[in-house]
Amino acid sequence: ELMPFSEETAQRLIHPDDWQKAKSLIAQHLAGETEFYECDIRMRHKQGHWIWVTDRGQLIARSEAHLPLMMSGTHIDITDKKEAEQEIWRQANYDGLTQLPNRHYFNRHVLQALDSAGDQKQRVALLALDLDRFKEVNDTLGHHRGDALLIQVAQRICNEVDTQAMVARLGGDEFSIVLPVSSDAVLAALCERLLAALSSAYVLDVERVFVTASIGVSVFPDDATTATEMMRHSDQAMYDAKNNGRNQYRLFTPAMQEALATRTAIARDLRLAVENRELRDYYQPIVDLTSGEIVKAEVLMRWQHPTR
Repeated sequence: ELMPFSEETAQRLIHPDDWQKAKSLIAQHLAGETEFYECDIRMRHKQGHWIWVTDRGQLIARSEAHLPLMMSGTHIDITDKKEAEQEIWRQANYDGLTQLPNRHYFNRHVLQALDSAGDQKQRVALLALDLDRFKEVNDTLGHHRGDALLIQVAQRICNEVDTQAMVARLGGDEFSIVLPVSSDAVLAALCERLLAALSSAYVLDVERVFVTASIGVSVFPDDATTATEMMRHSDQAMYDAKNNGRNQYRLFTPAMQEALATRTAIARDLRLAVENRELRDYYQPIVDLTSGEIVKAEVLMRWQHPTR
């Protein structure tokens, strides 16, 4: 079935995406640059489908004009091995529930997106999306319905973004989106569509469930220049959205970071306040005006901070 064997026969049998690679490696071997030829390629099965093959060979004879004449080698079907490798790769990079990219894969993609945007002078937005009161769904309806809700949430998010965006599930009810930004108006419209889509009723078996989402947005290079900063800033903006009533989106501002730094510093100092004996208790008497007697007291705790 291989006869007459020629370059045209080989090209017909080898997958178009693998042809140039195989051809180049064979040429290197025939030129004496490698001891043998070896390449994993897809080849067309006689029934028409593609199978993965490890193609190995070595030149064993040349013509009187010293041209390549004969190769000896093997073709080994490795389709099962390739499919197993692909499944392992998918499990390592995709969320098993929603089939979206996971945190590991998404983080790598954000790095690549920022590198590309930096080279092309483009803006990129990172959206951190967290469901509001999702725990109540799990607690009242069970985790299997919570999982069903997360699958529907993933589908709704994907329906609202275009092919240039990557949507990922980072864990729990946390999702994230990275996409190029053409204008602030387009970004705002996307956030509004996401909020509307996610707040519509979900049907879980016979139950109708309503949840909303809080979204935080960070934009490269306006708000950050690294992937780590982008993720931190979008998270800060998302928590700001939650703290201001949920079911809304917030764009990152430097004031959010300043407020967080202040809260962090106060929390750190407060841990040392007891040890440093900086807390003072004051008792404010509460008097019965008819009798003039002190009937109880209100206890006030005051913090004598060393600098604030």
